Amino acid sequence: MRQLTYALSKDRSFDDVVRLVTALPAYRTASSSLLVVFEPHGEHRPTVIRHLKEAAQKLPHTQVIGMTTQGPMATGVRVPTQTVCTFLLFEHATLVTRAFNCHDTSPRDAGCSYVATLRSQDDVRGILCFSSRVTTSPEPFINAVGEAFPDVPIFGSLAGSAKVVDDESLIFCGEDLYDCGVLAVALCGADLHVSCNYSLGWRAIGKELKVTAYEGHGIVATIDGSPAVSVYDRYLNVTPDEFFFEHVCPFPLVMKRNGRLIAWSPLGYTPTGKLRFSMDVPKGTAVQLSYSKPEYLLQSTLASANEVAEVVPQGLLLFVCLSRRVLLGDERADREIGYYQSVCPDASYVYGNGEVLRVADDVSILNNSIVAVALREGPAPDVEVKPLGDSALEVHGNSIPLSDRLVTFLEATTAELNETIADLARVAEHDQLTGVFNRRRMDDLIRYELSKRRADDSLVLLMYDIDYFKRINDTFGHDVGDIVLRDLTRLVNSTVRTADMLGRWGGEEFLCLLTGTSLSNGMLVAERIRRNVESNSFGRVGQVTISIGVTSAVRGDTLETMFSRVDKALYDAKRGGRNRICVR
Repeated sequence: MRQLTYALSKDRSFDDVVRLVTALPAYRTASSSLLVVFEPHGEHRPTVIRHLKEAAQKLPHTQVIGMTTQGPMATGVRVPTQTVCTFLLFEHATLVTRAFNCHDTSPRDAGCSYVATLRSQDDVRGILCFSSRVTTSPEPFINAVGEAFPDVPIFGSLAGSAKVVDDESLIFCGEDLYDCGVLAVALCGADLHVSCNYSLGWRAIGKELKVTAYEGHGIVATIDGSPAVSVYDRYLNVTPDEFFFEHVCPFPLVMKRNGRLIAWSPLGYTPTGKLRFSMDVPKGTAVQLSYSKPEYLLQSTLASANEVAEVVPQGLLLFVCLSRRVLLGDERADREIGYYQSVCPDASYVYGNGEVLRVADDVSILNNSIVAVALREGPAPDVEVKPLGDSALEVHGNSIPLSDRLVTFLEATTAELNETIADLARVAEHDQLTGVFNRRRMDDLIRYELSKRRADDSLVLLMYDIDYFKRINDTFGHDVGDIVLRDLTRLVNSTVRTADMLGRWGGEEFLCLLTGTSLSNGMLVAERIRRNVESNSFGRVGQVTISIGVTSAVRGDTLETMFSRVDKALYDAKRGGRNRICVR
């Protein structure tokens, strides 16, 4: 296959591009060809229509699709203002293209219809997807197709418009324009390789927040019970005004999915303080604010470009979030795109309202990222792939920008705060004298194990205390008694498995929860603990013995019923002469 990308200008018309492409042998011998047209944000429908009519007349055997691009979202940010045409010429692959008017059908129904179209198609390797009108999220379409083809990557973009708040986005297929629609192109071929990855570079910061009210169509009403927009007021002192998007786009909300971060930037707000996103953000979603600095974005993208290089692509499609350019500035944003273009010189890129990526039932709509889609027909050539580098990322120089110093300070203080919080969490869950779990934590663990227990699961609870412990305190003092408690805990810890949960119930009483253990095996463990304690010397105190109660979980058990039985079993051991085990 071959990719050819051209930007139209006063010196290069659409006619010129057509003549260049149609003169190529690769075009004349192609099994199929796709022209993707990216129309700049400021263009009006007549300009778009004119280009599409020219394509239909002069390229009758080429499938034509496209979208409008995103306008500048911040003062001074430079965005492409030229129509970009990228041709994908395939030697063997075939294309299955359909567009749907979502005024007439729902995105979900459109997805099901497209699946029916693809049912008889062999070797679907990837699906390119564009959509218009942010409030008509393509996510239901993507999910419907992805459920039918779980191993096929789906990628693309949400069309952009001149202003984020004025959604005048368009997609086009053939000569038809859609202001509320979705289109898809299935790339099919036995020897076609499609590889996708994405670059992010943002890092989570601050406490976890929760979406507490979601109204659908990307509208988040409340976060942590307050109007959603107040998140940015509280943490960034940003209030809703004409510059709202410009101020918040470098600080997207992020969430973890399958161990990796994805980011969402609000596209706008309502007078009642709701936030509008380009994707669904369901109630209960846990999010955090995030931040970045230029080298984090560039390092992430450089790693992504090196992954792409390993594929040895013949074509490369990039779907980019404009918020990266807001943070990077024009020079570094161009350098970021340049990483990919050094791998594939004719790589095309577009700025839209959101990036589409669905791979193996993971992710759908992204923000703040770059989705990179590498294409190749046939096996990779046997060539040495040299890693890409950027010397500007290796040396900071003598002058470190104030913004970078502030971010470094923020990271250091946040790391220290997180360590403090972790220490406090450990203190809150552990007994300060012995280091094992405290009573509250043991309550939680027992409840959790009972809640997830199936009928055939085995769960045993031991309760033990030191015989005549009051005599030890009265004779040797409480300091020595504390030493006995610590030594006893170390001895029991060395006797049970690492998966077993040990806690101090209070005073000289302890609990041990044994998961995946039958009652008979639990009794063996209890006897081993009793013998080890009896045969151990506890310094000045000498020999110490313990009494142990044992019980196992039964159907319908609660924390209270299980504890009641084990407490009675311990009482039986005490009343029966101590230094023994009793079962209930």
